[in-house]
Amino acid sequence: ECPDTTFCVVSSNHDQFVRKWLNDGNWVKDQLNANIGCKMFLSLTQGKNVFEGYSKFPDRLKLLGPKDSMVIKGYEMACHGHEGIAGAKGSTKTYTKVTDNSVTGHTHSPQIFKSTFVVGTNSKYELPYTGDLMNWGHSNVIVHQNGTCQQIFCD
Repeated sequence: ECPDTTFCVVSSNHDQFVRKWLNDGNWVKDQLNANIGCKMFLSLTQGKNVFEGYSKFPDRLKLLGPKDSMVIKGYEMACHGHEGIAGAKGSTKTYTKVTDNSVTGHTHSPQIFKSTFVVGTNSKYELPYTGDLMNWGHSNVIVHQNGTCQQIFCD
């Protein structure tokens, strides 16, 4: 529905988990995901990006690296939010010190602190690894043409 859109995937702890899963060989024991693990491991051994080839629109997919930047209307969009200063965990307050404006998403919990926006999740709430108590919320952030941001909640 968005034929002129390039979809950017921000480097995160999610990709790091997959790379660790591949490097540790745990994909071999994972019957549910062994087939895709085998294909991804082959890509890894060939020096290719392990995530290429898993998109319905590969020509419109851009995978951002850990040091890449993507600024839209003054907002840094390429920080997932899992890493902070000097190896610490990321936080909303930390990102206000690192960049003037940013949109992150690591916590899955919508937040706004000064000019740092954190999106929620677009996933299901009840997943095998989520507990009974959680603070996740469904939300997205829109950066408008005039440079203002808006948190949109959706359920």
